[in-house]
Amino acid sequence: RRSATPPAVQASLQAHLDAAMGLSTLVIGADDLEAAFDALNEANRSAPSYLEVMVGISNWLGVTAYGSQTVTVIDAPRPTVQAYAASPAITSFESSEESRFAVQILPPSAKCLRTVRLDYEQSPANVTWEYRLNSTAAWVDAADAGLQDMSKEPTIMHLRAFSFQPGSEHQLRATAVSTHEAGHSVVFSFIVMPQGPPSISFVGPSVTAPQCAFRIWASLSVPALSTNFAWSCRPISASSDCRGLASLPD
Repeated sequence: RRSATPPAVQASLQAHLDAAMGLSTLVIGADDLEAAFDALNEANRSAPSYLEVMVGISNWLGVTAYGSQTVTVIDAPRPTVQAYAASPAITSFESSEESRFAVQILPPSAKCLRTVRLDYEQSPANVTWEYRLNSTAAWVDAADAGLQDMSKEPTIMHLRAFSFQPGSEHQLRATAVSTHEAGHSVVFSFIVMPQGPPSISFVGPSVTAPQCAFRIWASLSVPALSTNFAWSCRPISASSDCRGLASLPD
């Protein structure tokens, strides 16, 4: 399919793509990004323009998966702080999975950084996170709702596994507030998938002898993190029974 990135911009940024080969991060400084878009014919340029960044990841088996992220490049810098979603605004996951939500904060044009710095202490705005159970409930502070954020970065909310009940719907709202400005908010909606019945996977011998120790391992069952095990014995013939097995109930 056709990329959303204008060909002239793609050619100008090719050196950055080559430099990021084999890495998990792509960094483009403001000077280079500005020069890339200056390469466009202003008469034919639509506003805003877009960058489509595509990445492929491969595992040790040689299996490759591909993903893409489209970034909107605004036509002119904004005079106020802006907040944008930096992770999917609508998503779903299992209750047993950790979850992450992130926002991108763009400072006023006069204070825009020319290079990328991973210095979250210098964020151009204070970011607050709020939570509500669904789209009709009232917003409350995320910490007051009992959510424990594991991230040290104010622009990211990183929540532990089992923070939410299976089969439920929730929303998070990140609000960026700077001095003498109204807050700018981003809302994330997510569904915690219903929990299916557990599946059992055994590892152990199918044949043994009375003189041999016997062990069956069921810890590969799914889900692995929230499973309780209860063992019992059931005779499969009239000549066998479970009496005398101290490790199992009769």
